[in-house]
Amino acid sequence: MGSDHGIPTMVALRPTLGIGGSYLPSFVMVQLVGWTAFELIIMATVASAVTERVFGVSAYGIWLPALALLCTVLAIGVSLVVVRVWLEKFGIWLLLATTTYLTYYLLSRYSLSDLMSQPGEGDLSFPLAVGLVVALPLSWLPLAADYNRFARGTRAASLGTYLGFLVTNIWFFALGAVVVSALQAQDLVASIMALTIGVIALIIMIIILADERIMLSLTSTQLQCLPGTC
Repeated sequence: MGSDHGIPTMVALRPTLGIGGSYLPSFVMVQLVGWTAFELIIMATVASAVTERVFGVSAYGIWLPALALLCTVLAIGVSLVVVRVWLEKFGIWLLLATTTYLTYYLLSRYSLSDLMSQPGEGDLSFPLAVGLVVALPLSWLPLAADYNRFARGTRAASLGTYLGFLVTNIWFFALGAVVVSALQAQDLVASIMALTIGVIALIIMIIILADERIMLSLTSTQLQCLPGTC
């Protein structure tokens, strides 16, 4: 529906629920406030780790408000076309290249079977781990049409959505677990920093996260509606 009519998920609900009725599921989007806070914290943590490695200065307290302000300003002042061009033509390939390199680096130097056979420490129970893996993609489900409404057709939108969710969730969850297990660092950021291209990888991570924050802000404000539903 998103790709057929060029509309985000919440607008797609209006023919069924009406404009007033669509406000109720729209409250689900409050989760984006939480995601924004979480990703800004990650961006500030990553930036702080990079500056500490390069310049010997952490500056977390400076990075957090600075990145929040930067994303807000860009979301207000940058057109959706510019962000889409960056994301589609450049940013996504940086992310894929970095992730592919990290995957190759780890699998070529560490035995996956040995890593998987390590005994658990009991910090995270199995049901809680399963809940986390399920909750993460589900939390983005209400935004599916916000992204695939830019697809060229319904088939491409469906394949992109389902395969994208499937491949990236399996790949990135597994990669994160392997990174921490293999490098025995206290957290994911510290683990990546220990790699040869750690600083470059983390800088790319900051750029992609900032781009995602801007994209979400723009798709939430530049809504297109079905005739008679707005």
